[in-house]
Amino acid sequence: MPLIKDPDLRRVCYRAYNDWLAEFCATAPARFVWAGLIPIDDPKEAADEVRYLRQIGLRTGMFLAARVERALWDEGWEPLWEAGAETGLPIGFHLGGGFARPSTAAQRRRRRAISGSGWPAPRSRWTSHWPR
Repeated sequence: MPLIKDPDLRRVCYRAYNDWLAEFCATAPARFVWAGLIPIDDPKEAADEVRYLRQIGLRTGMFLAARVERALWDEGWEPLWEAGAETGLPIGFHLGGGFARPSTAAQRRRRRAISGSGWPAPRSRWTSHWPR
């Protein structure tokens, strides 16, 4: 379940973010290639947003695949894949679930193992669990 539960509000937020992102990236298009957001609720709306991302100059889109209700290989998603092929816009999958969650026992064990191995311990739950 997405963090914003109202699909209409989520769609408006995606559009506002994508518009801002296109404006930001336009300041240095050779340097900035960020991913616009693609709605996950309806395949036709997702396809329309992919076309819109291309229209406003973004060069890739991100799809929160971990939160879709319908399997990605379901025929219902065909409009999205067709829009990607039609526009040439690469569609990336975000497989994570959003904001950081409380640590699980396995994550705590992994942190203890890392900190005891000579590697620096993670600084907080907001940073990566693995040293850079």
